[in-house]
Amino acid sequence: MRLLFEYTEASTLADPSLTPELYRVFSRVFESLILITHKSKFVQFLLLHLCGLENKALPVLSSMEEAPLTLYRDFAASLINIIVDPYRATVTRQTGACYLASFVSRASFVCPETACECICALLRWADAYMQSLEAV
Repeated sequence: MRLLFEYTEASTLADPSLTPELYRVFSRVFESLILITHKSKFVQFLLLHLCGLENKALPVLSSMEEAPLTLYRDFAASLINIIVDPYRATVTRQTGACYLASFVSRASFVCPETACECICALLRWADAYMQSLEAV
């Protein structure tokens, strides 16, 4: 694991334009394998670390003509989509909620606005869910 973390960090610092591509690859692996793995302890932090590496590359990436720096926002949005997807298994949705809560509360690079947006999205979903139960 340490070698993978070191390789990822060295690669993205050497060429910051690799960060979004690595994120896309890791996020697919996260959603298809890591999210559904019981008691995963370390592998998921590679994706979280990659989101943080985007902040380290901020001066270089902001001078490039690419999309704004939003990997961590994309990750939070994908977790929200997993949580509110009624076709996903309940345990997968619960795991997504745990990852979102942990990520938003602990990652120092997540802005307060993103944390508030996540909470707001989940509260809107919870309100809609409660209203659907009242209709029955």
